[in-house]
Amino acid sequence: MRPGIGSPGDESVSYALLTVLEQLSPAERTAFVLHDVPFGEVAEVVGRTPEAVRQLASRARRHVRREQPRFAASPAEHDRAGRAFAHAVAGGDLEGLVAVLDPQVVWTADGGGRATALRKPLHGRERVARVWAALGRSPSTCPSRSR
Repeated sequence: MRPGIGSPGDESVSYALLTVLEQLSPAERTAFVLHDVPFGEVAEVVGRTPEAVRQLASRARRHVRREQPRFAASPAEHDRAGRAFAHAVAGGDLEGLVAVLDPQVVWTADGGGRATALRKPLHGRERVARVWAALGRSPSTCPSRSR
């Protein structure tokens, strides 16, 4: 069988790519993924100079070659952050969400054909936190609440 979409192993390749991309900052990720696109064009997309994009791509390649997480966190830190986020969402706690989110967080959503999704990504922790807090206050949209 020829490798391609739907082939056995596609899922593990996708997971491996996601793991690699997780190591990078959003700007580095963009420069890395768009490596065949001229730096000038990528610069327009990310709002940086071509020289800065060239540096981002170089930095991204170095991080990927090192094969270690860019932002190391212990399992306890992961657990603590996940619980803080879930607790803040469940309580509709705007301040708690702002405290746990990165200032440059970008939230993209895909409804998977079953639900309405965002048309454009939301940028910044205050905007993302407001949406999640509203979801937490709405029993019909929050998966952590009973209906």
